[in-house]
Amino acid sequence: MQFDLIFIIAIILRFGYLTYMISNRWLKLTFGVFSTMGLVFIWLLSSVKIGKSYYVQDGNGGFQFVLVPSKGRDFEVMYRRLESYKKENRLDDEVKLYRVMKKNYLDPSMWIDYQQNPYWDLEYLLKK
Repeated sequence: MQFDLIFIIAIILRFGYLTYMISNRWLKLTFGVFSTMGLVFIWLLSSVKIGKSYYVQDGNGGFQFVLVPSKGRDFEVMYRRLESYKKENRLDDEVKLYRVMKKNYLDPSMWIDYQQNPYWDLEYLLKK
C-alpha cells in the first residue's frame, strides 16, 4: 500500500514537470487530464485482489471455510460444503455463517471489494 502511494506520487510529480515544460496551454491541459485518468485507471487495476482469501465460519466454530474466488472456491462451493456438513452432523437448517475478517475502511484499495463482494455482507464474528 505504501509503495503504491509513493509510486503514484512520483508519477504525478514527473507528469507535473513534463506539463510545466510544455508551452501550449491546451496541450498542457489535455496532457494533464489524460495522465490523471491513466493514473486513476492504474490505481483501480491495482486494487483488484488476485488470490485474495476470505475466512467464513459458523457461530460455534464447527464449520470453517476459506473462500478463494480466483481458485474457484467461491460461495457456491461453500454452500455445498455446508450442506454436507449439516448432513454429517445431523444439524437443522439454522446454521448462521459469519465473516472472520474486519473491514479496514482506511485502505482505499479495498473499498471496491467492500461494495462488490458478497463476503462483506455477512455479519462479523466477534471473538471472545
